[in-house]
Amino acid sequence: MPQKCRKHTRVIRAEDATGFPLRWFWGRLWRSACVAALAGIAMAVLIAPQWHEPPVVNAELAASHSLARPLEPPACDWHATFAREIRALDGDLDAWRIAPVPLYGQVTYSEQIARIGPTTPCLLLDETIQHEWMHLQQARMYDGEVHERYGGRDGAEVVADCGAWMLGSRVTPYIDPVWHQGYVGPCTPADVMEAWWLIARPLIRTSELAHSAADPPAR
Repeated sequence: MPQKCRKHTRVIRAEDATGFPLRWFWGRLWRSACVAALAGIAMAVLIAPQWHEPPVVNAELAASHSLARPLEPPACDWHATFAREIRALDGDLDAWRIAPVPLYGQVTYSEQIARIGPTTPCLLLDETIQHEWMHLQQARMYDGEVHERYGGRDGAEVVADCGAWMLGSRVTPYIDPVWHQGYVGPCTPADVMEAWWLIARPLIRTSELAHSAADPPAR
């Protein structure tokens, strides 16, 4: 213990404390200060951070590591995606063909047949099928007279894109100006209601058929 600490922390006799209360007080204060200082030094030694040499990094290994490369898009199985998306919509695979078309997809309204081009990018296949499925519902509802019902091609395309967007499509060039080419205009409330009805109609028909099959025959 330092000489100064020993001097001020020695035991003070009762008569000294009685005769010199100020001296006794300063002795207690110095003793507390010395104990706190020694405790602080001890803690600093115990918890001081230890120095470690930086790890040696193999540059060639780091460059070849998977995390060092940009993430690649997941593999896309074209035919599996084609079948999965149609089953998710209504399961009517007989109404679909894989055949060359001017764009990615096309519906022949009079035949009520949808065609998807074999060169359609797999990552755009879901969106393409959703849009063409909406056209297929238009053809079924209006018995092939789609352009007459919507006042031309643009009206039919806008409703189809509104419905595709409602189904989860991220590519809607007829209603989203960001795509520039093909943009016609945003969905109006009437377009949304029309698209909703086209989407709901197959579900309603399926439900009606199920109830009809479950009903007992009339006597």
